[in-house]
Amino acid sequence: MEKKILEIKNICVSYDGHNVLKNITLRFERGKSYALVGPNGAGKSTLLKAIDGLLPPNATFTGDVLLEGKRIENYDNIRGKEIFFLLQDPKNQFNPTYKIGKQLERAIKLNHSINRRAIKKKAMLALEKAGLSNEVYNLYPHQISGGMLQRANLAIAITKKAPLVLLDEPTSGLDVELQDMLLYALIEEQKERNGTLVYVTHNFGDALKADCIVVLDNGIIEQEGESKYVFCNPKSQYMEKAIKADCYD
Repeated sequence: MEKKILEIKNICVSYDGHNVLKNITLRFERGKSYALVGPNGAGKSTLLKAIDGLLPPNATFTGDVLLEGKRIENYDNIRGKEIFFLLQDPKNQFNPTYKIGKQLERAIKLNHSINRRAIKKKAMLALEKAGLSNEVYNLYPHQISGGMLQRANLAIAITKKAPLVLLDEPTSGLDVELQDMLLYALIEEQKERNGTLVYVTHNFGDALKADCIVVLDNGIIEQEGESKYVFCNPKSQYMEKAIKADCYD
């Protein structure tokens, strides 16, 4: 099995003539986690959307996204199965007319060929890993708080067997203890499956949990490499300032 799962080549994205990503080339390997960091407007979320084919109609895109060495031509055949993208706002992930448990079950069915009892057991376990009680299973999205909905959102990510999981600010709004617990759970789940996790974060503690860090600024890659090396040897003004501010916070 090839070590590389995803490769993006010469990706450029612009919105109404404004360049957001400029000639981005990266490769992501199996069994590894990657943190995308950078200032607001650097292009981090846009990069995830470009990988999953979710750019808005006013975006101009050029470049190639290769999954398992093959250029992606039809996202409908792979979205949710080969690539799973967890949106930043959990309200966009859930259907308000279905209970949380039912939506977890539907997410599990996409990637698991198991009976309904086993599916329900997996869903319950995912809620537990996300720090939620079993009562949430029978509630609708509007019946729980924003923080609980965020955790239910992460429970879906935990259940996925997709080889590539993309997360946009997955722990924002959660307390520090929950952030650590959930991010470690997501990283370990993907590692056990020999899958790949790519996530956007502004939290350097979260970034250091990844195997590798990619620093984006003004639509270009400023630095990439093993997390501890990038943190200890910053090569961009953003990283130097952010690390200094973090040290004195």
